[in-house]
Amino acid sequence: MTVCISNAHIYENQIEGMKEHISRKKEALPAPKLWINPEIKNFYDFTIDDIKLIDYKNLGKIEMPVSV
Repeated sequence: MTVCISNAHIYENQIEGMKEHISRKKEALPAPKLWINPEIKNFYDFTIDDIKLIDYKNLGKIEMPVSV
């Protein structure tokens, strides 16, 4: 696997949120399923209703202040 991050940074007021985010990696959830309408044959005919994420689960929101 290759990972490339350009210009990544964390501000001081985001450290606690990032610690929480990193600690959650130990709590793996099952991957959701991606459904794409098989009846659509032309890419440009797709609408938002033709793509669904099924059984998506998350570990809840992490409050993360935006720094400017």
